[in-house]
Amino acid sequence: MERSSFIILRPRGSGFFTKEEDATYLPSKDMESAFAPPKHLTKAPNRDPTKELRSEIEDYCSSIRCTCLKAVRKSAPCRTERLFVCKASLIKTIDKETPSQTWTPELLFTLLCDREILCSHNHQDYLQNYKSYADVRKVLAGMTKRLKGEASDANYYAIIRQCAVSGISDERLRDRYKQMLDFFHDAATARSVQHKAGSLSEALEELRFYLEHSSYERSVLYSESKTTQTGGTGIEAQAPYLSAIKSVFSESRYPFDAFFLDALREEDAEIFVTEIVPRYMKLLNMYNGYRDASAHFQRGYRAWEYVQFEEDKSLSEQMNALWRAALSETTAMSPGNIASWLLCGENQLDFSSTGACDIRGHNSDNLYNAATDYLKELRGSDAAITSSDFEILLRNQNVRKQPFWLICILAMPRFTEVLKDGLSCEQLEVMLSTLGYNSTRKSDIRLRIKGMRLLEEAITVLDVCSAQCKKSWELFISVFGNRVSSSEEATLWHKILDTNGRMRPNSFPLIRLQLLISGAINSCLPTQPERLYSYQSASPLHTRGGYAEFLKDHPSAVDEIAKRIKQNRAKWKAELSQYQRAWSTDTLIIADAAKLCYISSSKLAWGALCREYGIVNFCKQYVNKHIGQESIQAELKALLTEHAMRQVLNDDARDILKRAAKALFNTKFGFDVQFLQG
Repeated sequence: MERSSFIILRPRGSGFFTKEEDATYLPSKDMESAFAPPKHLTKAPNRDPTKELRSEIEDYCSSIRCTCLKAVRKSAPCRTERLFVCKASLIKTIDKETPSQTWTPELLFTLLCDREILCSHNHQDYLQNYKSYADVRKVLAGMTKRLKGEASDANYYAIIRQCAVSGISDERLRDRYKQMLDFFHDAATARSVQHKAGSLSEALEELRFYLEHSSYERSVLYSESKTTQTGGTGIEAQAPYLSAIKSVFSESRYPFDAFFLDALREEDAEIFVTEIVPRYMKLLNMYNGYRDASAHFQRGYRAWEYVQFEEDKSLSEQMNALWRAALSETTAMSPGNIASWLLCGENQLDFSSTGACDIRGHNSDNLYNAATDYLKELRGSDAAITSSDFEILLRNQNVRKQPFWLICILAMPRFTEVLKDGLSCEQLEVMLSTLGYNSTRKSDIRLRIKGMRLLEEAITVLDVCSAQCKKSWELFISVFGNRVSSSEEATLWHKILDTNGRMRPNSFPLIRLQLLISGAINSCLPTQPERLYSYQSASPLHTRGGYAEFLKDHPSAVDEIAKRIKQNRAKWKAELSQYQRAWSTDTLIIADAAKLCYISSSKLAWGALCREYGIVNFCKQYVNKHIGQESIQAELKALLTEHAMRQVLNDDARDILKRAAKALFNTKFGFDVQFLQG
């Protein structure tokens, strides 16, 4: 059997999104116009706010796609949907055409800030069944050509009305039903315009619902009136289906002949309401689906994707603004300039003028402990400062006004003498020079973190003003550099910049940019577990959210399998390459991709994995008379293997983004930035 002879439904894992998130789509242009009344009948179309939301997404996608197409040396977006199926493949293609050393900030930020808007499986799904839908559309087109003298839209609906009555053997009754459907359709068109019922589809559904329920209610009323013998001899009671039809037809733009309906039997009217109209609606929905599916490809967006798009767009704007600010940022102060500034005028360290030290409690203990840790990192495990000396240090008005003095004084070889005798500019300059600039040694990275904790605690405990707070961190960065060297340091900077009310949103752009890029690198390549190829249609892992539940109970399982694949990279080279092609192609056969994952899962040693993650016991809960334990286990192993392969391939793409970011920072700012995977 040819692929075009049947429709292939791709299983989509449940349990990852709510039903509302899954079902709420932003309407496309095709969806908006499919059931719209003719333009000459429309007075004032209803304003649909979601239309603007979709346009906003599409405009953004168009711009960032152009950026990517330039990188792969394609000038026109025509026939390039295949490039935007799998983001990991897109990044590798770009890197092949444009080496990471030559990436522009625009290209890098474009790929970093997008999560699921730029690339999707939609085009892959579209081509899977395109020929099947197109074949049905050709049949419809052939039938349309045989109906002459009518508008094309009218032809389309006329065909469906003919199909709806084709099963009626009585020719006269068939023609009558066809004419009644014409009136029914026209009444819905009038309602959609006059009553602003929305689309023609909604108006048709409203009238269908009215026909069924009005007929039922009139029928019940007639039965009750006969039982109580209170009358009920008019057409409203005796012919409930016929009277409901008349009521609906009264909304038609064209007057209908009463005699036409008077000649209709009540039992025929009942067939029209209960069989003909539902059949017409079913065919209409079905053929509209075929028509839309065989039209030019147009991606669908869910409402939650618009929320995600807004976040991605905002992140992109932040990155670009911080990049510009970082390029124009004032050059860091030299040790000599820092020493001169600290010892000038009002900043002059003078221990002869001290105030009361009224700092007590838990916060002061944290500050003392931070100072001790800083000293131990500088001098070794035996280094310490007595509580009395520390109290003297905190009494100094200049220290309390500018906490960076703590970093300086404690870094002096004999800081206790400094407390007594003071400090010269030359001494301070030499000391600052020894702390180093942008050092990558582990000991210096640890010292940097200890210094950050000390300065953070000092600013909090001493409660300095916003200006001095900012100045403290400017001095710290001038000495220790702008390079964020570890995840621990990144966590500290997030706390300092985001939760400290003393900091302005645009302060320290280079630090903020590194933090944003690090976060984006970790989130810009989702694995989309709901879109795996290994789901078996209607299986418990698919429809009952079994796989989502397993991931919730065992979040580290995929990471562990991905780790094992990376450790045996040579052994998995062929499978990873094959899966990469399947994941990125627009001519995918889902069954082939699923088969690859099932075969690949046999390369793993599942004994230890099954014990660690309770795979056998987990699968037992889904066993029934239709599906056995082995089948469920095989599907779960295939899903986990596929999920892990996606993660490995995404990590490869992340490495490309990291190299591009490092090259960009080296070129523009002169240091090798560290982006750690979260």
